[in-house]
Amino acid sequence: MAPRDAMASIFISYRREDASGHAGRLCDRLTARFGNDRVFMDIQDIHPGQNFATSIEDTIATCDCVIAVIGPHWLESVQKRATSPDDFVRHEIGAGLQRHVTVIPVLVGARACRQRPISRRTSPS
Repeated sequence: MAPRDAMASIFISYRREDASGHAGRLCDRLTARFGNDRVFMDIQDIHPGQNFATSIEDTIATCDCVIAVIGPHWLESVQKRATSPDDFVRHEIGAGLQRHVTVIPVLVGARACRQRPISRRTSPS
């Protein structure tokens, strides 16, 4: 892995088919603010020949936060890939949570989350 990857403190996790444009713009803004060596995004920081899974794992192990960019079709994608061992986004978020890294969800796109009513607990009689 390149030395700059080991210094990344912000890891951007996203689904290419759902939020790649938003993730790219977020990466541009964060890079402008914090510098190129402090922001990790797979498409620009994993080089040809590098092991994708190992690069992701090593970078998450050294980062301060994972930003999970959630697009309008994110949930459907998660459900479709529920049994797939190759769901890198699920792996990225899970690895961050396992290491007690701050995971920040960022909702993008035009679709709002469905609201579920909060169930009220009744106290025992």
